[in-house]
Parts: sequence; structure tokens; C-alpha cells
Amino acid sequence: MSRVDHPARPSSTADRALLKAASQRAVHEAGGPEKMQYATRIGQSGLSRAGSMLADDIDRFLALDVALDVDRACGKPIVATTLAGLLGYELRPRGVSAGGSDLTGHLITINRETSEATGALLEALRDGEITESERRRCLKEIDDAAHALNLAAAALRGGAGG
Repeated sequence: MSRVDHPARPSSTADRALLKAASQRAVHEAGGPEKMQYATRIGQSGLSRAGSMLADDIDRFLALDVALDVDRACGKPIVATTLAGLLGYELRPRGVSAGGSDLTGHLITINRETSEATGALLEALRDGEITESERRRCLKEIDDAAHALNLAAAALRGGAGG
């Protein structure tokens, strides 16, 4: 058994898929691996592999300092928000309340839920076949993301701001 899938690890395969999806999205939004290789300490292939779900890349992740560089470069804490969510926390800017009507709170939830949906889809597609349980999980995560988007839309229609 590889260390990646060792049962003693507190993180799950799904957790790690979410981190990879967040890393891939953040690198993409920051300009892609080609651009970000000059803004981090790792090269283009290392940045690409950190977001890849291929078997050869499954144990490659962004180091914390590189995740910080990438999140800053894309202008939002994509990796940090995903990590906080996986630990059971919500990440929000200093001075912003956790009130249910502020849009920043909705954005945090949308980011978390869409990252979870992306992670579920990536994990399901990893072996080329989507099982029934993977299909159900993907649909649940997509429904959760849609719900988060609908709550934000309702807040906007109601005049709530953040």
C-alpha cells in the first residue's frame, strides 16, 4: 500500500482531490503554469502536476509557500479557502462578519461547494468510469453548489450586500 492511500492518514482521497482541483483552478486563474513558474519557486511542470489527477501525479501537491504565491497572484484565496473548508472552517476577509446576508459569506460558500463538486467529478473521472455511487456523490455536490449559487442570487435580489 502506498503512503498516499494509507488508512492512517486523516485526509481522504476526496479531500486530496479537492486540494488538487483548487490548486489547478488557482494556477489557471493566476495565468497558468507558464506564467506562474516565474512567480513561484517551482516550474511549469510542477505546477501542472499539482493539479493533475493522473496516477503519476496523485501524490504531488502545492507546498504551502507556493499555494500562498498562487492565491496572491490570482487575487483570491482559492487554495486557502478549500483547505479551511476541509478543516471545518470558513475563510473570510478581516472585518467581514459571518452574517448570513453578506455576499462575501455567500462567495466563500460558493467557492467551497464548487470546489467540492469539481473534486468529486475529478475523482469520478480518474479511472475513466463513473460508478453509481460516484454519480450520486457528483450529483449531490453539484446540487449543493447550485444551492449556494441560488442563495447568493436571492441575497442579491433582496438587496443584501457584503
